[in-house]
Amino acid sequence: MKNFKDILLLAVAISVISITVGRAEVPGILKYQGTLTDTLGEPITDGTYFIRFIIWNDSLSADPANELWNSNIQTYLVLGGLLESNLGESPTPTISSNIFSSNSSLFLGITVGTEPELKPRIMLASAPFAFKSALSDTATVALSVPPNSISLSSLTQSTADSGQVIKWSGSAWVAAPDERGVGTISSIIAGSGLTGGGSSGDILVAIKTSGIISSHISLDAVGSIHLAANSVGNSEMSNDAVGGPEIINNSIFSIDIVDEPGLAQGRTTTIIPLSKSTMTDLTTVSMVTPASGFVFVQGRATISLDSTTGSNFAFMQIIVNSTGDTVSGLYTKVGATNYPSSGQFSFNCTAQRTFFLLAGPQTFRLEAKYTASSGSAEASAAFPILTAIFFPTSYGTVTPVADDPSDKPQSGSSTKGNSHGADE
Repeated sequence: MKNFKDILLLAVAISVISITVGRAEVPGILKYQGTLTDTLGEPITDGTYFIRFIIWNDSLSADPANELWNSNIQTYLVLGGLLESNLGESPTPTISSNIFSSNSSLFLGITVGTEPELKPRIMLASAPFAFKSALSDTATVALSVPPNSISLSSLTQSTADSGQVIKWSGSAWVAAPDERGVGTISSIIAGSGLTGGGSSGDILVAIKTSGIISSHISLDAVGSIHLAANSVGNSEMSNDAVGGPEIINNSIFSIDIVDEPGLAQGRTTTIIPLSKSTMTDLTTVSMVTPASGFVFVQGRATISLDSTTGSNFAFMQIIVNSTGDTVSGLYTKVGATNYPSSGQFSFNCTAQRTFFLLAGPQTFRLEAKYTASSGSAEASAAFPILTAIFFPTSYGTVTPVADDPSDKPQSGSSTKGNSHGADE
């Protein structure tokens, strides 16, 4: 701590920064500011000092009986001689409003370290006495009135007549008529976009046909939060109700359309040997249909038949659940009953099907096998492609063909080239 010798109080400013008016013993805070200087008038050395504040009811007496409030010794950081404190705020004790209501003159004494109390004591001006103003004395009368002790029956008529109320005339409170709205509605006229109206009886006003137009609806007035799920369907919209002019650019994306058309494709980039005994998967394609609808599936591959001059045929079909064999009405057959040589002969083979499926994951497979009269005959499929397209609706008759593993293809056919088992 610093040397306290020859410390003077050069200037003092005190103000009330917190006032609470009400019942007795409600504390407040006094904002204190002052400058501590040496005997030459220079601010004391910066540092931490022990300081005590006391509120007295006498300008000179040191009798403890004249002491009304004591801050106790506190430490304060003094910079540039400036001393600041919120008297009544922790860590100092609270200040009771009673000391202001019970004393006409109060003085603030300041003691720095072990030095004697600075002189003269500072007389507290009127601002701190806002703790207990004359108006608060009047307010205490209201506190003495029991709750709900004043009722309407205790009020006198004074000069008021029936239907009158108390109003301010500009200079005094007087009884005057209650100027509420009085009268009847003579007529209701339907404005733009409305129909109905009238001047008597029950009157109906409604929105007329085509009564609401775009000029009545401001931009963004109706959004998704105003529409309940499934509240607007086909039945609520007439034909051509929504056209190009009603849809701004980039306002609708694929994510906004639940059952838009969709495409999926699978392919294999190798040559696949075919089996005579069972169907071989050439490629598959999977998709997730967003709603019930039609799926058009088309497959293509280059079929090569060789190593025999006798009968050699290949069968290709699109199927969901393979049985390992051809299904009547679904397969495509290519080949011939005889060849000019045992070399390789290639055929472009295609197959297609239409399915009606419920929403959900779907998988389709393109498969093939071959049959030959010679044991040395061979067959293979090159670069198969399988494409699936989802359509939410149709604009004509569509008859999907179901898998029917009980039917078997006819053997010994002499048809050459492409021969579709079903035209879907």
